[in-house]
Amino acid sequence: MRCSPRIPALCLCLSLAALPAAAIAQATEAAQETMPKRSAIATIAPRPLATCTQVQSIACGQTIGGSLEPSDCTLPDGTAVDFYQFNGTIGDEITATLTSSAFPPFLQLIRPDGTSPISNSSATPGTVQIPFGLDATGKWSLAVNNNSSTPQYGPYTIGLACGAAPPTCKPNDTTLCVGNGRFSIQATFDAGGGNAGQAHAVALTGDTGYLWFFSASNVEVVAKVLNGCPVNSRFWVFAGGLTNVEVTMTVTDIKTSTKKIYQNPARTKFQPIQDTSAFATCP
Repeated sequence: MRCSPRIPALCLCLSLAALPAAAIAQATEAAQETMPKRSAIATIAPRPLATCTQVQSIACGQTIGGSLEPSDCTLPDGTAVDFYQFNGTIGDEITATLTSSAFPPFLQLIRPDGTSPISNSSATPGTVQIPFGLDATGKWSLAVNNNSSTPQYGPYTIGLACGAAPPTCKPNDTTLCVGNGRFSIQATFDAGGGNAGQAHAVALTGDTGYLWFFSASNVEVVAKVLNGCPVNSRFWVFAGGLTNVEVTMTVTDIKTSTKKIYQNPARTKFQPIQDTSAFATCP
């Protein structure tokens, strides 16, 4: 586990003797059914934690920069895993957030008794969250892994928020939710002659979707928001258009209510948007 030099107070490695022996091995059945790591996770129970002697502490309100490395503890499939512990009290509401642009993230929550109530993963690099109401008191653990059966390494950030879960985007016909629900994209168009209105939104992945104006079979704009926080402490906005009509596209960070507006003039080829400094609202 490589700790971020920017947060020295959090880079104390503790004994992992208190971490439950089942660790990352136990995911809920419903989650396992949809997770590519189902087979890999099942093979590691019981986990011989004596071979992994590092765990880092994390507290409410903290975000830690780490990195999956070949020298980390590994699962039988060869993938690296990092562990974080925090003190939790029954009834506490927590939200754990894992973000990486280097690998598809896999995040698991582990109770003090070693059982695991919930996990979350993404098929592509990005952000995953675990909101959960703690049902036990003691040392809870978070496990960070890459959502693949082959090793992938690189930087990530992990954060722990306590209290109510942050607001998320609510998708509808004119609202595209991206960035795993943190950002919304809405647009208006004006083709002239009274032919104007709200763009219709269709999601493709947790980060990406498209907009159509005149017909559902006629894609006009493809857009996505990526988490570049591990790279330059910014969220990135990318979009490409297949239109020359007037377009006003608004991207909103639901968590902070920050907005970015992108415009394409009438009778102008839609210019690609590659805004890697769009939102300075990390984490």
